[in-house]
Amino acid sequence: MPSFPKPALRMLLLAALVAVMAVFAVISVQKALPPSTVIIETGPVGGSYHDNGLRYAKKLEAAGFKTEVRPNPQSLETIDRIESGQPHVDIGFTIQPLDRSKYPNTLSAGVVELQPLFIFYNASNEGVLKLSQLVGKRVVMPLEKSVTSQAARSVLALYGVTPENTTFTYLPIAEAASELKNGGHDAGFFMLAATNRIIQDLAGSKNLAMLSLPQAQGISRQLDYLKPAVLPLGAYSVQPELPASDLNVLSGTVNVMVRKDINPALLYKLLEAMKDSHQAQTLVSSRGEFPTTAGTALDVHPMAAQWSKTGTPWVFAHFNPILASLMDKYGVFVVVLIVFAEIYRVWHYLSAMLDFGAASIAVRILTRLQKRAQKDVAPGSFSKKMYLVAQRLTTVSDSQNKKAQVLLDQLKPTMT
Repeated sequence: MPSFPKPALRMLLLAALVAVMAVFAVISVQKALPPSTVIIETGPVGGSYHDNGLRYAKKLEAAGFKTEVRPNPQSLETIDRIESGQPHVDIGFTIQPLDRSKYPNTLSAGVVELQPLFIFYNASNEGVLKLSQLVGKRVVMPLEKSVTSQAARSVLALYGVTPENTTFTYLPIAEAASELKNGGHDAGFFMLAATNRIIQDLAGSKNLAMLSLPQAQGISRQLDYLKPAVLPLGAYSVQPELPASDLNVLSGTVNVMVRKDINPALLYKLLEAMKDSHQAQTLVSSRGEFPTTAGTALDVHPMAAQWSKTGTPWVFAHFNPILASLMDKYGVFVVVLIVFAEIYRVWHYLSAMLDFGAASIAVRILTRLQKRAQKDVAPGSFSKKMYLVAQRLTTVSDSQNKKAQVLLDQLKPTMT
């Protein structure tokens, strides 16, 4: 086994230690930085989740984040993707009923809007006045693992309408709306924002009518993830009146989901985007009602809860995401280093001042002793003690000390 000289071994160990520290520093910095690409998973293209995702992406990109909006028609899957990290998703949307304990790594950034469960039926079916009359009919809705289909099946089951006695057809959202509008089905369910293009198109169709649910309040007591709401008379049009009367609907509260370990700079910009996008009034909510951290389906992220009270922290409001993240992560250490550097600087200055003062005193002592020596006055015990004092006060770090050293050398023969 080769042996190393001790100095070489020390250098090798020092180099290894530096390398390990460098690796840990790089890993730590990478964890502190925002993601290289922010992934926002939404529902299908044309849906309200997707519309929201596009709005958020635009605002995040303006703040310096590279974003990617990924549509997923099976929107019930999004929470599992965020929770597991496979595939990686940073931000998503949900309305579905949830067991919070099953999602420890997924939190809510807040509730941003109400999305009514719109029920359209073929206007030629004059007998359809309540959901129980859909037994035996053809019902269309978005894909089976979408939030619309989950909510629709839950509501229909309360009225005894099930896949066993009624034809349920699952289609991509745009295709489902087109099929319904063209008379291919007797009724259709769509959970979207009231101003969504698909909803407005269906609401304006002469072939379709919207079904009101007088029991919406009661149903919400059984399905607590759905809330009663009212789409007012004439909300879409006053002449002609559309809807023709107040429309009682069930609505889902849309939660914006984020990873528990989401980068703070990203979360704060997302919260700002949510506020900008959703604080205005809608057809079914008042101005300032959203976003909110009340009534979330998941635990609220602590930073989101604090943001709702105090807003964006100063460092994240005034610096770009990368710099703000590093300052937030390592700010305390930087401050400590600055304080210690300042203490060292002051101490170094004071030390220099003390050295200069001590040397000046030494020079004065030695100058007097030299004058006595030049007069051939033999040094006494006191003079010798003063010589020793001057010797202790003297270093060789500056010109004053060097002057004292010269005097010490000249007087040394007489003082020994």
